[in-house]
Amino acid sequence: MTTEAIAPSKEDLRVQLFSGKTRNAPGANLSSTDLAGIDLTGGDLKEVNLWEADLAAATLDGAKMDEADLRGANMREAQLVGAHLSRAALLRTNLQGANLIGARLEHATLDEANLRGANLSGASLRKARLNHAVLEDADLSEAWLTQARLQGAEMARSQLNDADLQGADLRNADLSAASLSRANLEKADLTGADLPGANLARADLRKANFSKADLSGANLKDCDLSLAILNGALLTGAIYDKHTIWPENVDPQRIGAVIQETES
Repeated sequence: MTTEAIAPSKEDLRVQLFSGKTRNAPGANLSSTDLAGIDLTGGDLKEVNLWEADLAAATLDGAKMDEADLRGANMREAQLVGAHLSRAALLRTNLQGANLIGARLEHATLDEANLRGANLSGASLRKARLNHAVLEDADLSEAWLTQARLQGAEMARSQLNDADLQGADLRNADLSAASLSRANLEKADLTGADLPGANLARADLRKANFSKADLSGANLKDCDLSLAILNGALLTGAIYDKHTIWPENVDPQRIGAVIQETES
C-alpha cells in the first residue's frame, strides 16, 4: 500500500528554508510567514502563497516566483535582481527600496504597490498593471513598460531614461520632474498627466495623447511630437529647440513654449 508523503507544516517549511536545507517551495502556503532576511537565491517559488508574508531585506536574486501570490507582502529593500515574477500578484505589496534590476514582471499585478525608490532598471514590465502604484524616485531606466497600465501612478522624480513606454496607459499619472530622456512614448496615453519640469529631451512622442496634460516647464528639445494630441495641454514655459518636431496644427510659441537653442 502506497503512503502519500505528508507536506511539511508551514513552520517546518520555514525552518527548512532558513536552514538552507532547501530553497524550493513551489505551490506552498507561506502566507503571513516571517521570512525577513532569508536567502532564497535562485529558489523555485512558483505559485507560492506569500500573502502578507514578511520578506523584508530578503535575498531572492534569480528566484522563480512566477504566478506567486505576494499581495500585501512586506518586501522592503529585498534583493530581486533577475527574479522571475511574471503574472505574480503584488497588489499593495511594499517594495520600497527593493532591487529589481532586470526582473521579469510581465503581466504582473502591482496596483497600489509601494515602489518608492526601488531600482527597476532594465526590468521587463510588459503589460503589467501598476495603477495608482507609488514609484516616486524609482529608477526605471531602460525598463520595458510596453502597454503597461499606470493610471494615476505617482512617479514624481522617477528615472525613465531610455525606457520603452510604447502604448502605455499613463492617464492622470504624476510625472513631475521625472526624467524621460530618449524614452519611447509612441502612442502612450498621458491624458491629464502631470509633467511639469519633466525632461523629455529626445523622447519619441509620436501619436502620444497629452490631452489636458501639464507640460509646463518641460524639456521638449529634440522631441518628435508629430501626430501627438495636445488638446487642452498646458505648455507654458516648456522649452524646445530647432530639432523639436511639432504637430502641423501647433504653433509652439503661441501656446507658451519657449525656444532655447542647444549650446555648442
